[in-house]
This record gives sequence, C-alpha cells and structure tokens, in this order.
Amino acid sequence: MSTAEQWYNESMARIEAGENRAKRFAAYKKTKEYRDDVAYVMGRLAANPNKVSEAIGADGIQYPFNTNMAGRSDTERADIRAEIDRWEKAFYGAIGRAIITRDNATIGELINRHAFPYLEKMAEEIVEDRFQ
Repeated sequence: MSTAEQWYNESMARIEAGENRAKRFAAYKKTKEYRDDVAYVMGRLAANPNKVSEAIGADGIQYPFNTNMAGRSDTERADIRAEIDRWEKAFYGAIGRAIITRDNATIGELINRHAFPYLEKMAEEIVEDRFQ
C-alpha cells in the first residue's frame, strides 16, 4: 500500500470514528446518566472558588442576544457594543438597586441568571470532553 493510500485510509478511519463518537454522544445526551454527570460536574465547579468567581463576574454574563462581532462591519460592531452597554447598564443597575434596597432575593436571582448557564455550559463541555 502506498503512503497516499495509507494516509487516505487512516483519514477515513478517523472521520468514521469521529462520526460514530458523535452519534453515541448524541444518544448519551438524551439519558439521565448525562444529566446526572453534568449535575455532578456543576457541583464540582461550584465548589471551586475560581470557577465561581468567573461565573459571577464578567466572564459569566450571558447576553440575551448575539454578541459575535466576527465578520461584522464597523457600524454593526458599534451597534453591538451599544446594545451590550445598554444591557449591562440595565443589568448592573438592577443589581445596584437591589443592593441599596437590600433585596437579597433579587440579587441572588440576577447573579444566578447568568452564573448558572455559565457553569452549566462549562460542565457540559467537560462531560463531552471526557466522553469515551
């Protein structure tokens, strides 16, 4: 077998293995075991002060709109930045008002609203990376 044939066969085998893994993972994601694994990893992440700090800080913000600026014009990027600024002003303003009024339930809800999805996504990625 020539080097080109060997390379082709090995490449096709890797592609097929990746497709099989993707199918198995898609089936696994529908199981209780997957949800339990994600919950377990989230618990581990929530016990890590560095990960919690990320989740409740600026890294954890989950914008309710597309913030991807790749391939956007200068005008579109400026519009996205303005939308981000408006959203952050409203979000942090709500937290500030809740602090002043000592509305701890609102503070908790606002923080958890963006921290939980951040940790959940991180946990899902870890579970997927560890999937055999």
